[in-house]
Amino acid sequence: MLARLVEGAQIGDALAMDELLGILAPYVGRICGPVALQDGADAAQEALIAVFRNLRQLKTPAALLGWVRAIAVREAVKFAKQRQRRNTVPVEWRTSPSRGMCNSPPTSPTRWRGSRLSTGSC
Repeated sequence: MLARLVEGAQIGDALAMDELLGILAPYVGRICGPVALQDGADAAQEALIAVFRNLRQLKTPAALLGWVRAIAVREAVKFAKQRQRRNTVPVEWRTSPSRGMCNSPPTSPTRWRGSRLSTGSC
């Protein structure tokens, strides 16, 4: 049955495409969600777009689910990497303060050192 839907969708049958979308959307969502986390829905949407855009290139309709899985994983990883790059702390924030900053008053306590509270700045 799935192979017939793929063949129909490949020749442009709108009903076959709609039914195939109904089958693939939850499948792709289950793949993208755990990888892309809060961007899972966007990753799933991009994966489905890529699937339907390239459906005519699928030579073996029986291989549909494996092919779709590969596309979904690729999109989910892409979104996860984009999120990770956006959330990365810039290098200049990770460096230790310059000597001139040691004269400034502490802004807030950050850690315990021995029995006294230290700001960790000097």
